[in-house]
Amino acid sequence: SSAFALSFGHLQNSAKFKALLSMGLGLLVAATKIFALLKETAFFAFIKSDSWLETATWMGLGFLPVLVLGLGPWLWTIAKIYFAFECESHIWNLS
Repeated sequence: SSAFALSFGHLQNSAKFKALLSMGLGLLVAATKIFALLKETAFFAFIKSDSWLETATWMGLGFLPVLVLGLGPWLWTIAKIYFAFECESHIWNLS
């Protein structure tokens, strides 16, 4: 998405469409993996745990890192694509 933002002014509409389609498919695949991992972690945290300590451990060591390290960059990429269109310079996060 950074390369898209940097080349935004030089791309024709068809190239922008192709780049958006490619990034969209990549985000879709990443989302399926992130949410599957979150679902699996939540399953172990709430279903398989026998005590509140085990549940807290699964949430702290499994769910939160996946949420922050997986969903954070995913949302950041979406924001970069959005602001490539909204920002006049098209590179709001690099300037």
